[in-house]
Amino acid sequence: MGFVKGAEATLFVILTVPAVVGSYLIGRLVDRYGPKRTLSWVLASWIVLLVAMVAAPSRSVFWVVGACIGFIYGGVSTSERPLLLSLVPDVEAGRFFSLMVLSSRAAAVVGPFIWALAVDGLTPSMGTGFAYRAGVVTVAIGMTLALWMLRGVPDNFSRARSK
Repeated sequence: MGFVKGAEATLFVILTVPAVVGSYLIGRLVDRYGPKRTLSWVLASWIVLLVAMVAAPSRSVFWVVGACIGFIYGGVSTSERPLLLSLVPDVEAGRFFSLMVLSSRAAAVVGPFIWALAVDGLTPSMGTGFAYRAGVVTVAIGMTLALWMLRGVPDNFSRARSK
């Protein structure tokens, strides 16, 4: 997109407001429709928006897509925790939350490693623009795998229980 070095910090600061609003509204969706359904919507939205990010033809479209990504940014955290609580016995919640934190820390190492392999591996031969778009595609693939794996998770949401 031709951003100068350091412009990503400005992008992250500006997109914090939609992230806060989005997390609140996604929390309301969890209350109304359940955590599994909401998490499915959030992951599908991530996939669509990441593909849109790759296809963004201009900086202004990039900013609009970025604002939408900011809006759903907290949606995974907002919906995954209630989903976990609906799946495990109360006495086991601490153990399963620890496992969830461990897996999220592993993803925080593996994800950037895969991103770096894509970007650093493709930059010399394909150029920076293509390499970064390929990096975004790796994230979209990860979200697609998460959505596919979520299909097998039971939906224990009960509207009566949530009131």
